[in-house]
Formats: sequence, structure tokens, C-alpha cells
Amino acid sequence: MVISMDKWVGKVAIVTGASSGIGKAIAASLVEHGLIVVGTARRSELVEEHAKQLSGKKGKLHGIKADFSKEEDILKTFEWTTKNLGPVHILVNNAGTAKHTNLTEGKTEDWKAVLDLNVLGLCIATREAVKVMKANNISGHIVHINSIFGHSVVNLPNMDVYPASKFAVTALTETLRQELTHLGSKIKVTSISPGLVESELTTLNKTQTPERKAIFQKMPILKSENIADVVVYALSTPEHVQFTMVLSMNRWAGKVAVVTGASSGIGAAIADALVEHGLIVAGVARRVELIEHRSRQRSGKKGKIHAVKADITSEEDILKAFRWIADNLGPVHVLVNNAGYMKEGLLTEGDTQEWKKEFDVNVLALCIATKEAIRYRGTRGPQSAKIECVFRDQVCGDGAH
Repeated sequence: MVISMDKWVGKVAIVTGASSGIGKAIAASLVEHGLIVVGTARRSELVEEHAKQLSGKKGKLHGIKADFSKEEDILKTFEWTTKNLGPVHILVNNAGTAKHTNLTEGKTEDWKAVLDLNVLGLCIATREAVKVMKANNISGHIVHINSIFGHSVVNLPNMDVYPASKFAVTALTETLRQELTHLGSKIKVTSISPGLVESELTTLNKTQTPERKAIFQKMPILKSENIADVVVYALSTPEHVQFTMVLSMNRWAGKVAVVTGASSGIGAAIADALVEHGLIVAGVARRVELIEHRSRQRSGKKGKIHAVKADITSEEDILKAFRWIADNLGPVHVLVNNAGYMKEGLLTEGDTQEWKKEFDVNVLALCIATKEAIRYRGTRGPQSAKIECVFRDQVCGDGAH
């Protein structure tokens, strides 16, 4: 897959909540890649100061004063952008807020403030962006900055309606995707759900309680630039790739992943991506020299790939591979059953040995590898009770076509 931001050079992007934190980092990254960026914020003077710091870069940042919990401000932003810079090609819905109160004693105005910005403001901005993109026949991209709270309610004190607002973003992402598909539109939508990110809403919040501060100190913390990198990656994907949901990979850093069929193709790409995210990857294949070559190329990356020689059709090889991984790398946290085999032929004239090989690789080996991964999840460490198994299927697995 070719990753490139060239198609966006000179195009217009709107980034909401761009005065600090994630929004500021995203705006800077887009300017670096040559976009004309409109950074909206109530504290627009901070965006304007940031624009001065970015002068001379490939793109340009414009600061617009706007409160995206107010429809009038949102409409004015899009009108100004279209009139002065041109039609919007990218919208990053980053603006968000949280009120650290609870559901049993919270104030109605606080709940309303969260929902007005995190949900309704996002909907209005998305609607206006899509209107402009459709009117100008633009294959644009909508990016929602979501949260892990949009997928699971974590036990933290005083979260009130914030998780509900982020669950709404998750639902709105999929609803918009389906709506755009129904319309035959090429506009793409992506939701990015990071974990704890250093920002004024979290670790940099000077009014946080000692209890919340103590909780944050025990959690892994992402930088705003990490989220900007993910946004750029999503925007860089080819037109035919729909990158809908991105969750944080932070919890997997330093953990062991096993990828079968990792010498080339999909398996190699998955293994390389996991290494980029800091995982210790055991690449299982017969042609281990290809994995060893890629391992040398990726020295110095956040993670590391180890070549493990095994014929996936041999149960003995699979068992040996997992024993080696457990003894030398540690308990398995992620298994990607990628290895597969297909021999074209007719059922009325097929070869029995080829059928057997297909079942041995595609079904039996998958079952054995899954059993061994679960077996070796509990060898060491407090996190050993959890394992993520990924089965690389195909459209043919959902029905004969």
C-alpha cells in the first residue's frame, strides 16, 4: 500500500480545537505536509501565535476564533474558509471538553456543555464539511478524534456524560460511513480513539484532584504528536482504503505478538506494522531468511521482529515454535493467524492432497496455533490472562461468490 500525503498539498483542512494539545499537533503536522489549515479555537490568539512559529513551512496555518458548541460560530467558520481559502477537503473534529463531575450530583449545564461540543458540534461541523465536499465534487476525509471511552467505560471517578458523548462519536462514525456509502460518495470517515494523552484536559490540568493525578501517574501516556501521526497515516491511505476506526496501540508496546506466514505479503506487512508500534514480534515462516533480512532493516525501531522457522502444516513445528517463543520472548499477548494456502481447482476434478494441504494450513494449523497461544498466555506476568487472537479471513469466508 502506497502511503503519501502528496494528494493533499495545497488543499484546505479545518482542525477544531487547535489552540493546544492534540489539535495543535495535528494542525502543525498538516502544515508540515503542505496543507492550508484553518485552526479554530476560542483562544484564537494561541493559534495565531502558532501560525507565526510555522511560517516558512510547506503549508500555512490560519487562526479563526470560534466556539464549536455554537452553531452560528460553526457556520461562520465554513463560510469564511470557503470564501477566503477555498472548499474544505479535510475536517478534523478534535474540539472536545469534559466536566469532572458525576451523574448523581452533576449540573445540567455541565452535561449540556459536554454534549453540545462533543456530539452536536461534531455533527454540525461534519454536515457543513460534507455539504462543501459534495458541492465541489471533493473526495474528502472526515476525522473524528474519539477516545477509548467511546468503546469501554473505564473505572475512573467523575466521568459523568463524557463516555456517553464518545460512545456517540463511535456510533456517528459508523452511521456516517453507511450514509456516505449509500450515497455513493467517495468521502472517507475515520475515528481515532487514543488512550490517555498529555493535554490540558488530563495530565496538564492544574485543577485535577490528587486522586485523579495519582491514577494518571500509573497509566501510560501518549503525546499529542503520536495522535497527529495517526491522523497523517489515515489521510495517507489510498482512495480505495477505508480506515474507519483507529484505537490506541499503547497498551501493546513491549508485548509479544506471533504472526504466522510473516515472510511476505500480508503477514510481512502486519509484522512490520506491529514492530513500528513497539511490539516484540515472532514472525513464523518456512523462509525465515526473508524475515531475518527485514529484521536487520528495522533495527532501531520501537519494537523488534524475531524469525522463527516452522512449517505451519506440521504440528510438531508449531509446538516447537511456541515453546521457543515462550522460553525466549515471554508470554504471547497477540496471535495473528495469517498463514494461508489456496490451490485453484474444481471440486469435481480436484486433487485430494491439495485439498488436504488447504485444510491443514487454513483450518487445522489455525486451530493448533490458537490453542498454543492460549496455552502460553499464562506462563509469566500479571497480564498473561488476556490474549488477542486475529484470524486473517477472506471475502470467500463470508459466502461463495
